[in-house]
Amino acid sequence: IACKGTLTRLGDCELVDNDATGAGGGLYLDFGALVVATDVLFEGNAAPDGKAGLVTGSSTVLLQCCVLDRTAMTGTGVITYDDTDCDAGDERSAWGDVKRLYR
Repeated sequence: IACKGTLTRLGDCELVDNDATGAGGGLYLDFGALVVATDVLFEGNAAPDGKAGLVTGSSTVLLQCCVLDRTAMTGTGVITYDDTDCDAGDERSAWGDVKRLYR
């Protein structure tokens, strides 16, 4: 998603398996864009610079309760993470299923 000079809100969505030839695999912010993302999954995105996203100069992104590799959101703009009041999943798993994940 490319946001240029806009205010954009993303919520309860997935930015998955996107590919950019330049920068910002999942999200690209430029020209003072402001993005507020809440409960967004960034996964499997690819780009030479900013696999999850690239935030340039005067742009800002606020990531609330988002799931991503934080080293994959890059740039010279403002990147803020807010994980307060994030709900943990309420999934119940059998012990055997949990052990199988780590084998």
